Amino acid sequence: MKKVILAVFIIFILSSFVLAQECQDTDGGIDYYEKGVAFIYESDKENTEDYCTNEHQLREYYCKESSTGVASDHYTCPEGCLDGACLGEEVPLGEEECFDSDKGPMLYEKGHTIDKQHEGDYWDVCLNNGTLREYFCGEKNYQYYSFECSDGCKDGACQHLTSKRSWWETCEVSDPLYPIWININVKGKVTLTGPNKTEVYEEICEGDKVVEYICGLEGALEIKLDCTYGCKDGACLSPKYIEPEEESEIPLDIPEDTEDKTYVCMGCSLNEKCYPYGFRKDGKFCSDVEEEFILQKDKESSCENSFECTSNLCLEDECLSKSILAKFVRWIKNLFG
Repeated sequence: MKKVILAVFIIFILSSFVLAQECQDTDGGIDYYEKGVAFIYESDKENTEDYCTNEHQLREYYCKESSTGVASDHYTCPEGCLDGACLGEEVPLGEEECFDSDKGPMLYEKGHTIDKQHEGDYWDVCLNNGTLREYFCGEKNYQYYSFECSDGCKDGACQHLTSKRSWWETCEVSDPLYPIWININVKGKVTLTGPNKTEVYEEICEGDKVVEYICGLEGALEIKLDCTYGCKDGACLSPKYIEPEEESEIPLDIPEDTEDKTYVCMGCSLNEKCYPYGFRKDGKFCSDVEEEFILQKDKESSCENSFECTSNLCLEDECLSKSILAKFVRWIKNLFG
């Protein structure tokens, strides 16, 4: 009976120690619009509180996925940073996870594009007095294109000192993707209409690029954009995503690509199979960073998840050895006789 009580007491002490190492974040994680502090011990609070590094840059602290450590990143606040938080309201990214404040390639308005996947905030910028680098949301995430501004470039936007419109009165885009004017997955055209004539600019493929047209002050503007999965008949080809369920033990088959369809594994592809992230196989695991199978880590290597370790045990961001785990199990068995 004494051994049982002693074992329960030791396990309670060990569990209390592990729980004491768990990270806490007062603003609930990565929240750029609320000041918070991430900490493990009370003494850490002075050094891990969100703060502004300048008028627009925020340093945000948060807990690692394993909850055993504190991490941080830098974020550009669109409307400025004050007292450890971004000013204004958080931008709703929606399902596409990309937001463009000036709604597409608007050359005469400075804007910024937020790409959640790459954790970036990209502002339109003048490369010189006459060239604008314009950022906007593309097929899956942010893209940019350089435009020559006929009246010069200033503060992230083309200048329009004089009206360039000549004979045409209306400009119509046939394939707008609301609220922007670019839809690379649908062949479209731009039609300029005037009192005496009409001009039509149809979108075409140039290799693996699509030539898109949008309306500008001077008429139809041409933009050449990369198609990740190829271009056909004036439009980028859309992939078919294969998404295995998390922690699934059964991989999904990857069909053979066709002329019009490319299959993309949202995990790790191996021998025409699509495996979920974290899947262990032959001493390797499917990495969500490399998006392929890589070797499991030995003891004392840094880790975030147990499946990364050969022992399948990650504690306090470090892989434990199998011998330590085995010794602990044997000790428990011996304790209970």
